[in-house]
Amino acid sequence: MEKSTTLLSRWSSKWNWVERVRAFDDEMDRKALIQQEKKRKDMAKRHANYATVFQQKFLNDCRV
Repeated sequence: MEKSTTLLSRWSSKWNWVERVRAFDDEMDRKALIQQEKKRKDMAKRHANYATVFQQKFLNDCRV
């Protein structure tokens, strides 16, 4: 079923499609940034744990 450009334009205005799509995109971007930040924090914790393990191993090897 084909719709005319005029009808689609009228619906777009009536239902604020441009604004709604922009709001949806902004929300998706916000959620993606939250996920990226969580992953970055998890990575930093992981790296700190690795560094601690390596330091302990190094210190233990130096004592022998």
